[in-house]
Amino acid sequence: MSDKDKHPTLSKEDMALWEKVQNSVDEKKPIKKQEQEATRTPSPSSQEFADMLDNPQASKSVKKSEPPPSTKVLSPTAKKPAAPKIETFNHQEARSISSGKQTIEGMIDLHGYTQHQAEGSLRSFLKRAQADGKRFVLVITGKGQKRNHEQRAFELGAPEPGVLKRQVPVWLDDMAEIVLSYTTAHKKHGGQGALYVRLRKPK
Repeated sequence: MSDKDKHPTLSKEDMALWEKVQNSVDEKKPIKKQEQEATRTPSPSSQEFADMLDNPQASKSVKKSEPPPSTKVLSPTAKKPAAPKIETFNHQEARSISSGKQTIEGMIDLHGYTQHQAEGSLRSFLKRAQADGKRFVLVITGKGQKRNHEQRAFELGAPEPGVLKRQVPVWLDDMAEIVLSYTTAHKKHGGQGALYVRLRKPK
């Protein structure tokens, strides 16, 4: 069989039909190419590719649009009121008390109290006096005379001589929300064994 028998020559009608088929295929190629281009992920630029290498997570995450900065005005942090402090006792007021011009409006005598009893009783007394609107009170601590070791005048549990005289000023310093100032009393009111205490005004 000759080559002409293997590949017969097409007639004019067949050639026209073949050209029409080829033209229809060629027309569809650009459409498919455009569709592929539309669905294809754009290739990164050289700079973007370099950024991806430096930060691999950036290529995986989708950058979301950041919300606009808040326009809410934050209120300044409220300052805590300063803690009250013990002030120096006014000397004129101390003289007025000692002379009797200024009345002592209350008194507590802590003789014979243990430290625990004395502190609790003193705080309760001062709170009540402040609530009642009193200004000046007298706190008697005792002078704390040294005891005679030959005499057993102090029973077990009784306060050590002089301990309340030392401790009461410490307690008053811790009660600055109640106590405005204090000072040693005049001799006629107990001298070294007593204190004039001025109270703060009740809130």
